Amino acid sequence: MIDPATGDVINNHNGDLMFKKAELDERGEVPAPFNVEKHNFNPHRVRGDFEFDRNGKPVISQNNNGDFVDKKGRKI
Repeated sequence: MIDPATGDVINNHNGDLMFKKAELDERGEVPAPFNVEKHNFNPHRVRGDFEFDRNGKPVISQNNNGDFVDKKGRKI
């Protein structure tokens, strides 16, 4: 949603600022990778599946090759 007073992009559920007007491109589109249609970006493919510690921080593991992985063994 566009804030009519500032031209910034705000969350339509809670009104939080998502992108300042200056961060938008010349056509008024949000920057990559957030512009999913422009770059055929699927945000669900890059979200890992993590356990969280007592402080709410994700627990990141390593596989036998030393790659950082989520709890399903997918590289992150």
